[in-house]
Amino acid sequence: MTMGMYQWLWCGLVVCCALTTGVQAQAQTQAIDPLALTPTDDTPDPTPFRSSGLRVEVQAQTADLRFKPAGQARQQQRGVLDFRREWTLHPHLKLGLSNRLEQVHADTGSVTRHALREAYASWRWGNGSGDGADSYLDIGRVQWRNGVASGFNPSDFLKRGAVLDLGTQNPQALRENRLGTVMLRQQWLGHFGSVQLAYIPQLSSRPSTAPQANPRDPAWARTNAEDAALLRFAPKTGETWTAEGLLYARAGEPLRSAINLTGAVGDAWIVHAEWTGGRSSRGVDRSSTSTASSRHEQELAVGASWTTPWGWIATVERHQSSTVGSSDAWFTRLAWDNAFGLRHINLAAFARINSNDHSRLWQLDARWHLNDHHSLALIWGQYGGSPRSEYGRVPTHRYGLATWTVYF
Repeated sequence: MTMGMYQWLWCGLVVCCALTTGVQAQAQTQAIDPLALTPTDDTPDPTPFRSSGLRVEVQAQTADLRFKPAGQARQQQRGVLDFRREWTLHPHLKLGLSNRLEQVHADTGSVTRHALREAYASWRWGNGSGDGADSYLDIGRVQWRNGVASGFNPSDFLKRGAVLDLGTQNPQALRENRLGTVMLRQQWLGHFGSVQLAYIPQLSSRPSTAPQANPRDPAWARTNAEDAALLRFAPKTGETWTAEGLLYARAGEPLRSAINLTGAVGDAWIVHAEWTGGRSSRGVDRSSTSTASSRHEQELAVGASWTTPWGWIATVERHQSSTVGSSDAWFTRLAWDNAFGLRHINLAAFARINSNDHSRLWQLDARWHLNDHHSLALIWGQYGGSPRSEYGRVPTHRYGLATWTVYF
């Protein structure tokens, strides 16, 4: 990233400050609700029945392997302590903490893992009415997710290295339960919409995406390996459409941009599109600003969701990418809450199909919320395809996961 780009981003930050600052503490979970078509403060979390407080999980996982590479477990059990909470210390000040500690016992050995997902403070100026005088400043480790698609989010720039091993391939679960990024973030909320700008400092010089084995390691290397900045603008649109644009700059890499669109078509259909593009970082000389040997790359996710008269929600998406290992794939998902008319029983299924080699991944989810304090989740999935295909060369052939959760 050039000095000129840093100056431009800092100028943007100063402008936001002058307008009156920041993003709400809960904006770290802000996302587009495709049914309401408005930003929501609480993104639905597909894993827990409650999104706040302490929960204890007991998991058993099994895998049918085609071959067994070093470190690949066939059987494992987990005990998990998961805590999420936000405190309002003052009408203008909030503190948030989200932490996960797990003990894993497998046929390859045992390990303790720790994930400090979030730890932040948020200060609000204004009256919170959205009348043009609201502004927020966040500092700390924050989960900031972007994107409107269900199976693939090219505009979710901060996901790299942040995903946790949860024993599931559900993209929604992986999106919600991941490491946050340490940042100083500011938002101004006005009549025209909202502007968010974040500075992301480098906290480790050792980039890494490896799972955490040291429970005392905050894993800065996975989320803050380089200086970066992210700018997001979401203008106010009509009642049936939303739009947002993003710019992401990371030290040593070309600038990337993104556009997200969501719209209602009738009473039961929602369409969405997510695009990102920029110069390739391959061949870029990090000691200079030359990008002569790079090429333009882009990623796209476009799809639609249909709420059926029977209460099912069906989603179909097309995913395309011209980055390393260019891909073309289909994603489909079917969800049924309160299945068969029974409260607290939720069923879901999704599948990914590689259009080039026809390999595939599918997964079935069944969740039963017995009461306010107990729930049971069952997952079954399978990879398929030729040994040289995307999903066919994965060591796992089939996998299953059962999770019993107690909420406090």
